[in-house]
Amino acid sequence: MLYRLIFRSSVDRSIPSRDAAPSYATVADVLAATRAASITTSETSKGVQFTFTPKGLQLKGQSSEYGVSSVACGLAECGVECAVALDPRYVCEFLDTLDQEATVAIEAVDADSAVILRCEDSTGLVAPLSL
Repeated sequence: MLYRLIFRSSVDRSIPSRDAAPSYATVADVLAATRAASITTSETSKGVQFTFTPKGLQLKGQSSEYGVSSVACGLAECGVECAVALDPRYVCEFLDTLDQEATVAIEAVDADSAVILRCEDSTGLVAPLSL
């Protein structure tokens, strides 16, 4: 537990603060949608496209081996409208550690910037992929 607290405080200091408004959704909803969209990814095409709009979060996975998946996830509030490709394994790894009923803040600003996930006292950072 002590290691976890030290790690979290050092991570929080090294992640820059942003002026961009985050999008909000429940952890369980984002986790389920990410897992569903990742079904069609492969080692060569492991990215899932996360598209944030006022209508919700749209996730799309695609590979020549397995086809295309498209999953919608409701957002309690949409921040910046943008699209970014992420490795779903890293998103799921972070979300798996959280209370599934909690709300996660997702700070995504564009396709070239890392996505910051915040929930209570946990913070995760996922680098974007280029598809």
